[in-house]
Amino acid sequence: MHTLKILRWLVGCSLAGLASVCAAAPIVVLVSADSPASAAAAKAFQESFASSSARDSATAIIAVDPQRGAEVPQLRDAQVVVTVGAAAARVALSSPADYAVLSIVIPKVSYETLQGSAEAAAHPHRTAIFLDQPLKRQFNLIQSAFPDRRRIGTVLGPKSRELLPVLRAEVQDRGLNLVQRIIDDEAELFPALQGVLPDADLLLAVPDSAVLTTASARSVLVSAYRYQVPVVAFSENYVKAGAIIAVFSTPEQLGREAAELLATAMEGGRLALPAPRYPKYFSVRVNTQVARSLGIVVADEQTLHSRLAGMHE
Repeated sequence: MHTLKILRWLVGCSLAGLASVCAAAPIVVLVSADSPASAAAAKAFQESFASSSARDSATAIIAVDPQRGAEVPQLRDAQVVVTVGAAAARVALSSPADYAVLSIVIPKVSYETLQGSAEAAAHPHRTAIFLDQPLKRQFNLIQSAFPDRRRIGTVLGPKSRELLPVLRAEVQDRGLNLVQRIIDDEAELFPALQGVLPDADLLLAVPDSAVLTTASARSVLVSAYRYQVPVVAFSENYVKAGAIIAVFSTPEQLGREAAELLATAMEGGRLALPAPRYPKYFSVRVNTQVARSLGIVVADEQTLHSRLAGMHE
């Protein structure tokens, strides 16, 4: 759906929720008012949940201003709050109200940081479907798309350095080699790439907002291309910008999965939320133009998706 239509839908739903019976709905969906991706996920959730076995449960869509972070009166009577995006999760998890929280469209590190606060930790009914993909899925993609490339390069920052032990274990289990650098801020990114790319067969881009910004992402792609090293990314936008491939979950997929999770959790009249998890629905995108420029033959997206769906994670 066009971005403008999504935002108009979001505002309409928010106003309806504020002005009518939706204000007392047991399920409240908090979504950032300035995020089309979050709006798309909220819409997918509402539509999927309405057709589920729990369709008799009323839902209200409430847009929150991420800059203001004001109290949301509708949360006082909510039984379950579905947060879409980190800003919405911050509002819900900081409230003392007694409700369960399901967070989506949020990176694992952001969720764990919020969950670590005193208010969130004191409440047992919290779960999430992370925005990130599990590393096993990413490595399954690498080995499916590039079976002959053995040296995996990556640059980790302060928010992603904790992945290093898992990365090392993953490459060891698969008979691969890891070429890595750890940096503290964006200023160190280019020198780190200069140390990694000459010895890497491909570069695995890891989300880390401390070092990967819109500007620095371009530097990563340009540097990798100069060394003729394909970049395996974590978002569709990265592929559009010049990465060769990515596995990711769309906002619509995350919204649909959240609806399915909540409907299952509410069966039998008793809410039983599972532990936080990575998304089960995902998409694969290939930049065929970049592949041709690098002289690399890559299987089509449907074939790669089918392979990943059948592999152990």
